[in-house]
Amino acid sequence: MRTKTKLQLSSLFMIVLMLALPVAFAQNMTNLTAGNETAAVAEELSLEVVAPLFSKDKYITIEGTTAPNARLEYYIGPTKIKVSRAKSDGTFTTTRIPLIKKGDNDLLIKASIEDKAAQKIFTIHYDPVPPYLNLSKIPEFTIQTALQVHGDVTEPVTIKYTSYPKKDEIPPDQVSGLEMREIKKNQVTMVWIPSDAQDLLEYTIYRNDKRVGVARSAIYVDNDVASGKEYTYRIAAVDTSCNECVKSAPKKAVTPPGGSDEEKAVIVPLSCAPTYQTLETAVPFDITLPLQAGGNIIEIIASDKAGNTAKVKKLVTVDIGPPQFLATNLDAIGTTYIPEVTIMGTVSEKASVFVYINDETKPSHFGLTDDNGGFEIPVKLRRDVEVSAGSATELDTGVGWKNKIKLKAVDLAGQEAWYPGQQQSKEVILAMCGYGAWLDFDVEEVTPGTLTPRLLMQGIQQLGIPFTLRYIGGQDDAQIAGVVNAVPVRIS
Repeated sequence: MRTKTKLQLSSLFMIVLMLALPVAFAQNMTNLTAGNETAAVAEELSLEVVAPLFSKDKYITIEGTTAPNARLEYYIGPTKIKVSRAKSDGTFTTTRIPLIKKGDNDLLIKASIEDKAAQKIFTIHYDPVPPYLNLSKIPEFTIQTALQVHGDVTEPVTIKYTSYPKKDEIPPDQVSGLEMREIKKNQVTMVWIPSDAQDLLEYTIYRNDKRVGVARSAIYVDNDVASGKEYTYRIAAVDTSCNECVKSAPKKAVTPPGGSDEEKAVIVPLSCAPTYQTLETAVPFDITLPLQAGGNIIEIIASDKAGNTAKVKKLVTVDIGPPQFLATNLDAIGTTYIPEVTIMGTVSEKASVFVYINDETKPSHFGLTDDNGGFEIPVKLRRDVEVSAGSATELDTGVGWKNKIKLKAVDLAGQEAWYPGQQQSKEVILAMCGYGAWLDFDVEEVTPGTLTPRLLMQGIQQLGIPFTLRYIGGQDDAQIAGVVNAVPVRIS
C-alpha cells in the first residue's frame, strides 16, 4: 500500500514539472529578447582617435573628437592612467599619457557622457633605443670618385644618405636692421640691412621661430598671416656653403583685424640643403655615394618606426693627384764633415716623407710634414761607399763616403712622389774629420769675357770675379770672419 502511494506522488511531480518548464522557458526567452532590444536601442558615442602606433618617448599625446564635454578615461592594461574631458566642440588633446613598459602597451580609451559610452583600443610600441647601424670602414682620403658603403641593421629602418662638397664652416655675420615696412590685415612687408658676406646665397625668414620663407634680397613680403594677430620675425643669412648665421634680433608685427583668419606656416627648406636618397630595409644593404675632388661630407641616417635615429657623418677627401716636392736642401748639403744632417723641404700637401740612402729597399729615416707641407728629418749618413780626393769634386783632399739620397713623399690618400726621381738620387759626401778643406771656394764665370788693352792701360776697364765661400767644417755655429782681399797681379 505504501509503495503504491509513492508511485502516485512521483507521477504527480513529473506532470507538474512538464507543465511548468514551457512556461519558465517562455518567460526566460521574453526577458532575453527584451535585454537585446535595450542594448540595440542604447545610443553609442562617436569617438575618433589619432594615436601613434610607435613611440620613442615615454609620454605620448592623444588627439581626437567625441561628444562635447564627454569624460575620457585612459587605461594601460587594467591600470587607469589618465582622466580628461573633451572641449565644448568635442575635440580633445590629452598630453603626457605614460607608456608603462618597453615594447607593446595596450591603450584603452573610454568616452562617456550620461548613459552613452564608446571605447577604442590601440597597441602602442614603446621603443626608446636608437637602431643599430653598422657600416663598412669609410676612408678619410681616397682617389676614387665614388664611395661604396656596406651596412647592416637589425630591425626595419629607413636609410637616408647623401654626399655633398665641403667648403668653409664659417657662417656670415648676424643680420641687423630688421624693420617692418608695411603691415596689412593679411600681409607683412619687412626689410633689413644687406649682408656683406662675399659668398652670400640667401636669407631665411623666421616667423614665430618657424622658417616660413627665403629671399635673395633684403626684403620679404609675408602673405600667409592672419589678421588681428601678433607675430615675431627674425632673419638669418646663408652662404654658398649652406652655413646659416645666428638669427637677427626679433621684431614684432601686429596685423590689424578685419581680414582672413587663415594662416599658413609651412616649413621652407634651404635651397642649398642636401638631397637625400632613401632605402627601406631590414637586412644588410649596399649604397653608392658620388664624390667630388676635395672634401666631401658623407651622411648616412637610419630611422626606425618609433622615430629613433642613428647617424654617421664623416669627411672624405678625394685626392686627384700625387704630392710634389716644392723644395729641399739636398743640393745645399753637398759635402759635410758632420755625420748627422737634417734634410728639410716642403711638399705640396700633408704627407709622410721617407729617406732612402744608397741602395736601400726600405727607408732608413722618415718624418711627417706639418699642415703646410714642411718637413725636417734628422738623417745619419752612412759609410758604405768610400771615395777619395779627386773622386768627387766636392772633396778636395782626404777620404770620405758617398751617400746617394732620394726622398719619397706619400700623401694621405696613398699617392706617392719621388725626389729627384725613383731611379735618381742626390749625392752627399761625408768627409773624414782632419782631411780635406774646412772651406769650400767656388769661382763663377769672370766678366767681361773680352778685355780691351787701351782701356786696361788707362785703368778704366775692370774685371768681375764672382765667387762663393762656404764653411763645411764640423762646428754648427762657426762663421767666416774678416774681409776677403783681392791681390792685384800684373799681366806682362
